[in-house]
Amino acid sequence: MNTDLLRRKTMEIMARHRGPENAIKRDELVFQLSLWDGPLHAMYERNKENADRAVRKIYTSLPIASSDAGLYIPRTAAELAEFKEYMARAYGQERAYARVKVILAYYPALAAASMKQQDLGI
Repeated sequence: MNTDLLRRKTMEIMARHRGPENAIKRDELVFQLSLWDGPLHAMYERNKENADRAVRKIYTSLPIASSDAGLYIPRTAAELAEFKEYMARAYGQERAYARVKVILAYYPALAAASMKQQDLGI
């Protein structure tokens, strides 16, 4: 699997999915990425769950948020806060903190002055 290619392609695809109302379903992202990478495509054909795990490792290191609607790039501090709450409920505070930290590394402006840093767990 070409991780660098898949990271770039993930961000290209996600550029069209800004905000939770424009979220893409995770299985659709996995399918689209599988078209760009032979080993991932073979994995997708054999076992979609393994392909999903491989793609999850990639997008969790990128500024991508998730919700019940799917995956998206947050545009506002409020969307980031909603994502943090969603992650904390589903996976715990530690994982929520780690994901928010990744997003803020890419988009520091999302830590708006009106938001207290402790609200984001930083």
